[in-house]
Amino acid sequence: MATAACEDGKECRPDAKADRVIVVAGKTGNGKSAMCNVAAGRYDGSLFPESNGPASHTQGITSHSVKVAYGGQDYVLKIVDTIGFADNRFSNEQVLRLQAELGNVCSEGIHQVLFVTKGRFTSEDKDSLNSLMDVVFQPDVAKFCTVIRTWTPASELADGSVTAKTDAYKQEVIRAHFRVNEISTFLMVSNPDDGSPASIQMRQRSRQKLTEHIILHYRSRYTPPTFATITARIDQRISSAKAKQDVAKKLTEQLKTKSEIDERQRRDAEARNKELAEKNAAVAKKVEAAKAQQKPPSRPVLAAASMPIVKKVPVVKKLKIKKLKF
Repeated sequence: MATAACEDGKECRPDAKADRVIVVAGKTGNGKSAMCNVAAGRYDGSLFPESNGPASHTQGITSHSVKVAYGGQDYVLKIVDTIGFADNRFSNEQVLRLQAELGNVCSEGIHQVLFVTKGRFTSEDKDSLNSLMDVVFQPDVAKFCTVIRTWTPASELADGSVTAKTDAYKQEVIRAHFRVNEISTFLMVSNPDDGSPASIQMRQRSRQKLTEHIILHYRSRYTPPTFATITARIDQRISSAKAKQDVAKKLTEQLKTKSEIDERQRRDAEARNKELAEKNAAVAKKVEAAKAQQKPPSRPVLAAASMPIVKKVPVVKKLKIKKLKF
């Protein structure tokens, strides 16, 4: 264990050997930098610039080493802040390439990756965690990962309900992303940033919980891939994504061409049917005209008075008389 020649929460010398190394990651606006300041004991946000908007102050990889006092001993805690995923100033490829620098900054190993969420676990959180586990690091980093929900209402952090609320949040996240089941640790904290005494007190409590979590439970280190390995993996991912886009584009063009052909054939069929109907109508009209011209003259009707009345005479049969013999 290294002893830091500095006060609690103050930045240590750059050459100070770190007893714990943590990487703070997540989507932009979730409170990553605020979490870094809380871990460092800088409740005024003076060490890591904070932002709650869609554009992060963190434009790459930023690291500071600070002294942490716990259990009567001093520890050097190296805190690494990362550029947020889904940052509206950068493409996904640019964010991943900036994240690749972790291979150099954390070459000595990582004790904990703190994945910061804000409220509900969204689809963007899911995509960010996938990128972190599959591209920047490797899936086995899950054993060194903690999902932290920030901006948790104070009512949910009451001593009697925090465990149940944390378990409920864990189940919510697992339902949204089954792979999170590989992550065993979930924390809920509140890091308000209005500078009020109540906010500072909430940040102090969060720091106590976080410090205990980091110092006591994580002594082994995760060795991240090298910068070159991460970069090669990003290149492969981008190449694969581009190939899929090309296939999708080609398929779309084929479907568009087929649709255009089908539409042209439909219009041609309609035109032929219309032309045939017009011809049939013209032929029917000519037939009717011809019939009208060939109609025979009507016969004269005789008056009833000029017709002779013929009466039938009854026929009288002759009776044969037989002669009687005496």
